[in-house]
Amino acid sequence: MADTLHNMVSGKGEVMAAATNTAADSAQTEAFQGTGTLPNGGTAEADIEDKQLPSIESLLFVNKEDVCQPDDRLRVMDTAKFPWSAVCRLIITLDDGRQGVGTGWLCGPGTVITAGHCVFDSETRKWHKSIVVIPGKDDRREPYGRFTITTEHFWSVNGWVQDGNQEYDYGAIILNSTIGNNTGYFGFRYDPNDTINQKPILNTGYPSDKNGTQWYMKGIVDNVQARKVYYKLDTMGGNSGGPVCLGETNQVICIHAYGGCAVTGSNSGTRINRDVYANVLKWKEAGASPQASAEAGHEMVTV
Repeated sequence: MADTLHNMVSGKGEVMAAATNTAADSAQTEAFQGTGTLPNGGTAEADIEDKQLPSIESLLFVNKEDVCQPDDRLRVMDTAKFPWSAVCRLIITLDDGRQGVGTGWLCGPGTVITAGHCVFDSETRKWHKSIVVIPGKDDRREPYGRFTITTEHFWSVNGWVQDGNQEYDYGAIILNSTIGNNTGYFGFRYDPNDTINQKPILNTGYPSDKNGTQWYMKGIVDNVQARKVYYKLDTMGGNSGGPVCLGETNQVICIHAYGGCAVTGSNSGTRINRDVYANVLKWKEAGASPQASAEAGHEMVTV
């Protein structure tokens, strides 16, 4: 029986029972490299300079992100290529109009997975107003355009929306496009503890101290719990929602969500366990065709 705290909740008030998964010990979806081409055969890239924005964490009551020291983050130099192209900068507008930045990752043609606090503020109990999703952004370059998505296309779960429980801090953004067929998208998986504990991992995202550029780091898993994964990977505010992949598989095992390295020795993310996997799979299916959501807007800027 699925954990009811994983029951899915949308920004327009829909409630769905947690998805079910009959696989006992493990399951996985494969990564997809994508065509690497722009939609409709386009070849131009946007030349957009976004203003410096604070991280979403600094606007909410969320644990500060940490560099574990020394700072070993490396810049991604070609974000138009997979897997970096499937990582999205998020420009998040809160219900009160303030803006902050976060990270998400494509898990399918039209679905972005992120931290729950990137779609819903558990303190004010309000959904964020809109999110601009920019796959593969690199400074002024936006090779796959940008998508402005509004509240009614956000999803999270009861454990975050009702309880603010950090172990359930994950969510999804359903796009009005299948841009993931172009950018590619990550696989995701759940495994027994010993398959991932002390194993190599990679995290990437859009930290707010490196405005509009993507940075990654490799390391190993420090510790695994039923709903959390811990690691000494350098992160900063803005990294929340980014993928943590097992080795070189491009398969995500947890969704980065919190700092803590300066205090506990590790940063952490929401583990993709059986229940999370089933929900992410359901959200992936929801974004498998151009969304039934005419209100969501897509801006493809050409030069």
